Amino acid sequence: MRIYQSSITLDTLNLLRKYIPEASIHILRSYLVDGPGTFKLLSFKPQNIKSMALDSGTWSINQNTHKHHINAEIYSTFLSDCSKMFSFYFGFDPVHGDDGTEDSIENQLYLEKKKFNPIPVIQNLNIEVDYYCANSSKYPLVAIGATRKKKHKDLVVATEKLHKHGIKVHWFGVGSFAKILDAPVWSSDCSSFAQWLKSGRLIFYDQIKNKEVALATREYNKNGNPNK
Repeated sequence: MRIYQSSITLDTLNLLRKYIPEASIHILRSYLVDGPGTFKLLSFKPQNIKSMALDSGTWSINQNTHKHHINAEIYSTFLSDCSKMFSFYFGFDPVHGDDGTEDSIENQLYLEKKKFNPIPVIQNLNIEVDYYCANSSKYPLVAIGATRKKKHKDLVVATEKLHKHGIKVHWFGVGSFAKILDAPVWSSDCSSFAQWLKSGRLIFYDQIKNKEVALATREYNKNGNPNK
């Protein structure tokens, strides 16, 4: 199982190589979110990157934090130049949640017509899971988006069904080992591991206690409050 780190920079990777030279990680870069940072990684190709996936940037669109206007056509232009530099790349799913099926599949087919092979992003579990199970030979890897809008048990059931059809499943935005271990998840992505450092805390899964445990790496957090 892989967890793709989504807030990792070249400087961070250089520090990781300096202090833990034997470590290597999977990373996720989001299209046009810190574009210069992405091109630094593509140019220098640090040896401690196991694989690098490309997100289409639609999460930032939905959070109204994206600084650029993008659509599937603009995204496809970037893919024309850079898709081969990534281990894989996700489809363009601008509408997050159960109402996003039509846009997600329409853009998936548009990109496929352009001769790209993006990883499709499922928005509505009730509609799309059966569709991809029926087309498992074409889609050996799919992603489930808008995970925060879905019940955990529904994510587990959907993932198990896809897994039984030989499909690998990526969960967007889930970094909790406790949740991931409930289902046969192939990969997920999360920025929390990078964000926790700002607060001087680490969270890891204790296999003996069978729960997630917080560990303070400094006495006070970024707000000056004691870390517990």
